[in-house]
Amino acid sequence: MSARAAGYAAIGISSVAVIMCVLFVPMLMARITAVNDRIDLSMSDFHQSTKDINAMIRQARVQPDTATLFGLDRHKRQAGGGQCR
Repeated sequence: MSARAAGYAAIGISSVAVIMCVLFVPMLMARITAVNDRIDLSMSDFHQSTKDINAMIRQARVQPDTATLFGLDRHKRQAGGGQCR
């Protein structure tokens, strides 16, 4: 193989490689964008569910001073007299 033929072969192979890159990069960018969009949608759903859960936890933590037991009001009290250590 002469130097001229090797040069033409190198030009042809590199041209094919450049054309493949030019075609492949936009497809890769489209796939990455699609994956990012799905992740954003999942994250927005996750954030909404965490807000709902946090609201339910805050609501459950708010407890009145009296508890209803069989329709009767019973005041909460702390254990006193040093019985619990």
